[in-house]
Amino acid sequence: MKLLSIRIKNINSLKGEHHIDFTASPLAEAGLFAITGPTGAGKSTLLDAITLALFNQIPRVAESQITKKVIQEQGLLLTHHTTDGYAEIDYEVKGKRYRSSWSIAYNRNNNLNERKHELAEIHENGEVANLIEDKISHVAAANESIIGLNYQQFIQSMVLAQGQFAKLLQANKADRSKLLEEITGAKIYRRIGQKAFQKYAFFKGELHNLSLQKKEIKCFTQEQRKEKEQEITLLTPQIVSLKKELEELQKAINLKEQIQRATQKMAAIHADEQLHVRALKALQIELQRLQVHERFAPFQQGYFNWKNLEKTLANLKKEQALNKEKLEQLQEKRAKALQEVGAFLQKAISIETVERELAIFQDEVRDLVQKENAQLETSKQHNTRIDEEVGKLNELELFPFERSQNSLHDLTSLLKQTNEEIASAGINSLAELKSKRDESERKKLKFSNLISEKRLQERIENSLKSIHASISEVNQQQQVITRDLKAIEEEIITIQPQLKEATSKLEKHRQSMSLNDYRAKLVDGEPCPLCGSEEHPLASEFQESLIHELEKNHQLLKEKLDGLTTKKIKLESDAKNVKSNLANYQAQLQKDQNELGELTEKISNLLADLALEKQLTLNEILAKSNQEDALYQKLHMLADYFSAKALLQDLVKLQETYSEARHSYMEISEKRKSKYEGKDVVKDVANRKENLQKLNSSLVALKEQIEKKQDEITQVSVEIAQYEKATLPKLKEAGVATIQDLETKFLDEESANEIRKKEQAVQQSYSQWKGKKETQEHQLTELKSQDKTPVELTELLKKKETHSADLEKKESDLRKNHVLLEEDDKLRLRHSALEKEEAQINKELEVWSVMNQLIGDSTGNKFSNFVQDLTLDQLIDFANIRLDGLSERYQLSKPTQENQKSLLVVDRHLGNTERAVTSLSGGETFKLSLALALGLSDLAAQNIQIESLFIDEGFGTLDPESLDAAISVLEEMQHQNNKSIGIISHVAELKERIGTKIKLVPTGGGYSKIEVE
Repeated sequence: MKLLSIRIKNINSLKGEHHIDFTASPLAEAGLFAITGPTGAGKSTLLDAITLALFNQIPRVAESQITKKVIQEQGLLLTHHTTDGYAEIDYEVKGKRYRSSWSIAYNRNNNLNERKHELAEIHENGEVANLIEDKISHVAAANESIIGLNYQQFIQSMVLAQGQFAKLLQANKADRSKLLEEITGAKIYRRIGQKAFQKYAFFKGELHNLSLQKKEIKCFTQEQRKEKEQEITLLTPQIVSLKKELEELQKAINLKEQIQRATQKMAAIHADEQLHVRALKALQIELQRLQVHERFAPFQQGYFNWKNLEKTLANLKKEQALNKEKLEQLQEKRAKALQEVGAFLQKAISIETVERELAIFQDEVRDLVQKENAQLETSKQHNTRIDEEVGKLNELELFPFERSQNSLHDLTSLLKQTNEEIASAGINSLAELKSKRDESERKKLKFSNLISEKRLQERIENSLKSIHASISEVNQQQQVITRDLKAIEEEIITIQPQLKEATSKLEKHRQSMSLNDYRAKLVDGEPCPLCGSEEHPLASEFQESLIHELEKNHQLLKEKLDGLTTKKIKLESDAKNVKSNLANYQAQLQKDQNELGELTEKISNLLADLALEKQLTLNEILAKSNQEDALYQKLHMLADYFSAKALLQDLVKLQETYSEARHSYMEISEKRKSKYEGKDVVKDVANRKENLQKLNSSLVALKEQIEKKQDEITQVSVEIAQYEKATLPKLKEAGVATIQDLETKFLDEESANEIRKKEQAVQQSYSQWKGKKETQEHQLTELKSQDKTPVELTELLKKKETHSADLEKKESDLRKNHVLLEEDDKLRLRHSALEKEEAQINKELEVWSVMNQLIGDSTGNKFSNFVQDLTLDQLIDFANIRLDGLSERYQLSKPTQENQKSLLVVDRHLGNTERAVTSLSGGETFKLSLALALGLSDLAAQNIQIESLFIDEGFGTLDPESLDAAISVLEEMQHQNNKSIGIISHVAELKERIGTKIKLVPTGGGYSKIEVE
């Protein structure tokens, strides 16, 4: 992964928008750069922005994810007194570019919205090619998939914090494995170990459960099954015999019960005869009323017609009285309406002239309204034009103007003032003004170019001074290195023969030392078996201390030669670097000198164009430029006065025209109001006409209705008189004095029909009773003829009860035996299935038992520790490669099996002795921590291409020589792997050594800005 750019807005101390482009100069060429700034300026915020944009996490917060609750409760991320913020990075993986952005904002109700998190693929020009993911819960996983690192792996492979590796150095075995697991993100192995243990425990528990289930299953023996089957064989024919006997008994019982029920029904039929007799007697009174009704039935229809006519006549008279009352009310209402129209028209009118007068009034008012509206529209148009021109005038910002009652007077005064201002400038036309302003603008552009070139000239001159100083310093360094290298080479030439001689002496004495046993056997006067001499001068004089002294001298010479050789190699490397630096400085010197010559010629030409002296300083040129700026501004303002003059002249004319139109509108409006103040004269006239028309129509209709109603009253009265004249003589013959007396003789038709129905029902019921009696007597005779059993019904029922109980018991015994055999079959099948399942689980248990022995335990430590031991081996190998460049003295080593405490360090200056890392100084501990951190980055880079690396604070514990070595290692790492490496530090020497910097500069109020240099 290669980081391309970072964009930040309102994150912690970085208020506002900030952008760091790693593909642009100087960061693109630097490779190694420093991130500097005082404490709290926001150096670590840059790292927070990277992990926030990718994973929605930051190293300084314990919570796994950043939520709006975390931001609100802990006051994190968003800069104080801001409403929104974002972190966005562009990065490259395998030639493809991606953009991951994180943002959050407050809404209009001052509540924090949910964060937004998006990932997109982008083109090289930065435009979005396609959106990959915008679900906030999926973006981190999508970034992890593309980069190949999760959050924990990312912050330990690309964002290196030294404190954690110092803890790793000094931790015991258990803590070390846990730290390695966190650093590498290899928790999967712990979960695998736990899963192996859980699988083993699961199958072991399942096997135990199956064993318990098998023990709980109790099946019949073969003898018990045979006994149950024999019982079933005996019971089956007995049950069949009992069922046949019960069927015969039931037939006899049914016949006895039918005879009994038929006898009871016969008794009930005889009882019903008295009921029919009583019903006929109760109906006699109602039958008599029915006979009277039927005798006077011919008069019934005429009577009811006469009664309806009487009722109709009364209603007609009542309605006629109401109509006459309505007629009086309508006549009064029309008179009032006519009076109201006269007041509306402001003249006396009659019902005959009202419509003509209303039409005349409507035309007069409409004509006035049209004139009024036309004059008002004219006034509005003039008013709009005036507002537009006033807006243009105020845009010039020469003098504020607001419209008022005295606008015409104010405009005249401003026009006079503008003319005076133009006259005072001595310029008579716009063409003359334009010519002078164009000339001033050309001079301004030349001054701007001159100032830029002059500043660049000063920077190059300062750069040349710095380069000359650097070349001088490098030459001195080269002389010192050459001198020191020559001295070391001479010293090596001196020590090499001394070491050779010491080696020879040591070998001789070691050989001599190996002959001690022979030397002890030599006797004076007897010949030596090796040389034949009878004298043995060294037999008693040889001392073991001599070989120890020789060994010590040899070791000192060897160590001195090794040290000189190492120094020689380093000096040769320094000489190479110095030579390279000198070549770079000389090339830059030549480039700056050439550029300075070109600039000097450009500046000379610009001074000549501006008619200025050639020896002017930058401050003097700036003063001249400011004078020209003032002149240009004055000319620009004068142009505004010419524009204002034209606007004011138009405004004076427009204001006069507007005043005239407004006055005319007011006169017409007053005239219209004196005649009519309503809003819609057509509607008002139409409403009044419509109201009078409705009243007239209602009066005509009501008069017609009164005449019609009177005709109806006369007609009904004649019909009543005719009926009475024809009917009264007949009624008197039948014994009825008046027509009204007929009402007591009639039954309503419903009551008459009800009496007839009752009579018919009683007759029909009696006929049915007689038929039912005959049928029942025949059925009873027939049933008695079928009964051949002398035994009584009670004895038959008792016998049936005994047989039924016996049958029920035998059937119950039969069912029970069948159920028991079926249950036994199921148990046998279940037992067989459990045995098969037990065999299958035994196979699984064998596998997981082996896995559990190898890697399983409840905590997962066994497998995790094994994996972290392998990881530690690789990490130490990579770390030692980096440590060679940081320290020639130390190498890291794993703890022994006997001592599993902290890591060990091999001290090559003390004969490769091993000791605990806790014995190291702070600077030495940092070197080892840095080596571990870089080693882990190298370890991750085996599978993932890491092209950007950030190292947090920690260089302050190093001495100058160690700091120089650390930077050399990082530079070498950057050149070898083409990495971009950023170092966050307060160390002044480091900041001076690294030329390219991202500076966090405080701006006050707790805020900072970013500068790249």
